[in-house]
Amino acid sequence: MRDHRYALHFHVSSYSQLKVGNYWIYQEYDLDSTGTIATPTNVYDSCYIKRDTIIRGNVYHEYSFFPFPNQIDNELLRDSADCIVNNYGEIEFSLSNFSTALSSSVRLDLPPSLDTIYTTSIWMTDKNFSTTVPAGTFSTINTQMRFHMYPPYDFNGTYRNRNRRYAKNVGPVAITKYFYIAFSTYKELRLVRYHVN
Repeated sequence: MRDHRYALHFHVSSYSQLKVGNYWIYQEYDLDSTGTIATPTNVYDSCYIKRDTIIRGNVYHEYSFFPFPNQIDNELLRDSADCIVNNYGEIEFSLSNFSTALSSSVRLDLPPSLDTIYTTSIWMTDKNFSTTVPAGTFSTINTQMRFHMYPPYDFNGTYRNRNRRYAKNVGPVAITKYFYIAFSTYKELRLVRYHVN
């Protein structure tokens, strides 16, 4: 059931902060397999809104980030009603849907096997969760990507999660950066400083 009362008090743009010139600086942390023990590293990453572009009559904002070492990636996002959607029409964040998956996908191995490595689904969780990062303590909402790992790729757990915690008037304050199937540990980015227009 969609909780429209929650959406009435806030607008998704206050969480997304999709304006050109906005940026976020993060410190990378090593997380243990449970995600509870965090060790800071000397690695810092930045994410920023690079430019706007129009696709099928809608304005999208180019969000640049660093998913893996020495690799920059760009994602096209826009605010749509109470959601953040990408240029493929997939919902990545919602202020009202905390009961069903926003989207799902399947990752297959390379040919010739084409075995299923994992399936993913994105859920909204942890409404009003207190998240402490170097920039301060924030009340956050979490977009959680849930991975269902298939044999033989499940030796570090059948289920694994990546989180992206958003704070009102700030944007993402904590991001599970990535994980390698071969390791049970994670990388997390925690907000150090930011600028939003």
